[in-house]
Amino acid sequence: MSSNLLLLGSVGMFIVSLFCSMGYLWEAMRYMNIEIGPALRKSYFWMASAGILICADIAFCKLVLTDKENMFLVESLSLFISYLVSKMIAFGFSPAFDKHYLRLKNVLLNLLRVVLCGVLLMAVTFADVPTNARVAMLTIASAWYVIDTTCVVGYVYFSSKIKRKAFDTYYSDDYDSFIIWTPLVFTLIQVFGIGWTAILYAPIWVHSMYALMGAGIWMYIFICYDRHMVYFRFRPSSKEPEMLEEEDITIEDATYPLSTLEEMPTSEMKDRYAFFVEGLSQWIEQKGYLQAELTIEDLSRQLGTNRTYLSTFINSNYGVPFRQWIASLRIAEAKKMLCDTNLCEQDIAEAIGFVTVQSFIRNFTQIEGVSPSAYRRMVCTND
Repeated sequence: MSSNLLLLGSVGMFIVSLFCSMGYLWEAMRYMNIEIGPALRKSYFWMASAGILICADIAFCKLVLTDKENMFLVESLSLFISYLVSKMIAFGFSPAFDKHYLRLKNVLLNLLRVVLCGVLLMAVTFADVPTNARVAMLTIASAWYVIDTTCVVGYVYFSSKIKRKAFDTYYSDDYDSFIIWTPLVFTLIQVFGIGWTAILYAPIWVHSMYALMGAGIWMYIFICYDRHMVYFRFRPSSKEPEMLEEEDITIEDATYPLSTLEEMPTSEMKDRYAFFVEGLSQWIEQKGYLQAELTIEDLSRQLGTNRTYLSTFINSNYGVPFRQWIASLRIAEAKKMLCDTNLCEQDIAEAIGFVTVQSFIRNFTQIEGVSPSAYRRMVCTND
C-alpha cells in the first residue's frame, strides 16, 4: 500500500513539474517581443529550470528505495538539487518582490553559494574520510542550506512589504493582492525542500505521504507564481513603481502644501497651489477616478505636477495611499449604482474602473464591511 502511495505521489509531482516547466518555456517564448518581456522571460526560464530539476530529483529519489549502499551520494545530490531549486524559484518569483534580484551580479553570487555547498557535498560523497567526518560535513552543508534559504525568506518578506507599499502609492487597482502570498509560498518552498532531504531515509510510509502531499504543494506553488505575474500581463508596458521619497520634492516643483506656502513671500506659489487643488476638485467632479488602470503618474500628468508631490498630498489630506483613496471614490459610485440600477457586479466593476470583479468585491467588502450583493439586499431594497 505504501509503495503504491509513493508511486502515486511521485508520479503526481513529476507530471505537475514537467507540465508546468513546458508551460513556462512556452510563455517565455510568447513574451519575446513585449517591452517588459526580458524580465518575464528570465523569470519563466528560471521557473522552467526549477521544474525540470524537480523532475530529476523525483526520478533520482526513486533510487533510494532500491539502493541503500550509496546513502551519502543520494543524500548529497538530493540536498544539492533542493538547494539549487530553491534558488531558481527565488529567481522566478523575483519580479513579484524585487526586480533587481535578477541582476547578473546577484544571480552569480547566489549560484556561487550553491556551488560552494556542492563542493562540500562532493567531499561528503567522494573524500576518503571516516564515516563520522562524512556525517559532520553533511550536517554543515545542511545547516548552510537552511541558513541561506532562511535569509532568502526573510529578504522576501521584507521586499514584498516594500513592493506592496509601492503598489499602493502607484496603482489604483490592488495589484499587491497578487503578491500577498509570496512570503508564505517561499516559506513553504524552503520547508518542503528541507523536509524532502531530511526524510530521505525515513520509513517508506513517511516518504509516501510526503510525496502525495508534494504533488499538491508544487501545484499550489506554480498556481501562486502564475497569479503573482498577473500584474505584468495587465500592464505590460507600464514602468515599475518605485518607492516615493518626500525628499524628491524640489524647489522647482510649483505645487507645495499650504503650510509651506504660507512661509513664502510670493503669491505666485499660492496661486499655483490653488490651481492644483481646483484641478483636482474638477477631476473628482468629472469622475476621472472611473478610468480603468489609472496610475498616480497618469493623474499627476493631468494635473501638471509630479507623482511624488501628488502622493504626499493625498496621504496628507486623505490619510490613505493613492490606491485606497481611488477605491473609496469608486466604491461610493458603486453604492449609487447598486441602488439605482440592476447591473450585475461584473458590469459595475467594469463601469467604475476595477480590473476584475474580484478586486471590486474585495475592496467593497473592506470599505463597507459587507459584500456588494449583501449591501444591495440590506440597503437598496429598504430604500
